Amino acid sequence: MGYNLNITRARSTFEAKENPITLEEWKAYVALDPELDLQEEISQTLPDGQILTMRSIGMAVWIYDGHDVMFRYSNGLISLPYPPYGDAEDSPYLPKIKSIASKLNARLLGDEQEEF
Repeated sequence: MGYNLNITRARSTFEAKENPITLEEWKAYVALDPELDLQEEISQTLPDGQILTMRSIGMAVWIYDGHDVMFRYSNGLISLPYPPYGDAEDSPYLPKIKSIASKLNARLLGDEQEEF
């Protein structure tokens, strides 16, 4: 099962709608960050040849260590996977995510509501 990090202004991820990061704020941030690319639709070809497509307003991609890291905007918060790809603790992954949260006047919480 995956584990997510969540960028939120709320005390917990369950309260994100009460003190949301707006979609407009998130899109404006993505437009200013040269490492992020707003990509509201992604597609992948499955082994059987079928194409799986996911659409989501406010989805952004960061190319990290050769992998796509998907930021998903929903209900006033931004979620992304953690830890990525067997990452080491001293990698630039967490500092980048913490920087994004800081610039949005938000917090970085794990799925169990612990703060990073």
